Amino acid sequence: MLVIFFEAQTIPNSLKKYDALCNFEWEYQRMYYFILGLLLFAAPLLSLGIMVWTRVVKNVEMVQREERRLPYLIISFYFGFAYYSLRTKFDPSLQHDAIMSFVFGILVVFLVSFIINNYVKISLHAAAWFGSAATILAYFQSQIESPIWIVFVLILIGGVVGAARVYLKVHTRNEVLLGMFVGSLIMYTCVYNNLWI
Repeated sequence: MLVIFFEAQTIPNSLKKYDALCNFEWEYQRMYYFILGLLLFAAPLLSLGIMVWTRVVKNVEMVQREERRLPYLIISFYFGFAYYSLRTKFDPSLQHDAIMSFVFGILVVFLVSFIINNYVKISLHAAAWFGSAATILAYFQSQIESPIWIVFVLILIGGVVGAARVYLKVHTRNEVLLGMFVGSLIMYTCVYNNLWI
C-alpha cells in the first residue's frame, strides 16, 4: 500500500508539491516504510507465528471465532502503536493526511472487526483488500492525475480472494460481504475526509 502511495505519480488538486506523497524525499519515505513495515506487517506476522507455535491458536486460519480474539487485540495494539509512533515521531508538517488517515482507518477497521467478531465471523481478507482499494480510490480523488487502474486491480484481487475464501469454506458469502463492507466503508470515509486524531 505504501508503495502505491509513494510511487504512483500523481498531481494533487491543490497543486502543492507535498500534497502528493510521491514528492516526499526518500529520507521521510524510508522512515514511513520502516515504522509501518515493522508495526503493520513484521510484528503482527511474528506474533501470529509465535501464537501458532505455542498453540495459543490452532493454525493461521483461525476458523473458530473465539480463537480470533487474542490475535485481534495484539494486532490492534501494533496498529495503535504505529499510529502513536507517527503522531509523536514525525514533525507535524510530515504527517500527511493520507498516511495518517490510512493508519487510523486500519486501527478503526480492526477494532470494529473485533467487536463484530464477538457476534459473527467476518472476513479480514475481504476487509483488507477492499479497504485497500477504497483507500487508494479516496487518495486518488484528491489528485488531478492518478493511475486509477490500480484501484481496479485491487478490487479484482479482492474479489478473487473473497471467492477463494468462500470456495475453501473458510467463510460464508455473507462473512466476505461483511468484510468488504466494513473495510471499504471505514477506509474510504477516513481517507477521503482525512479523518485522524
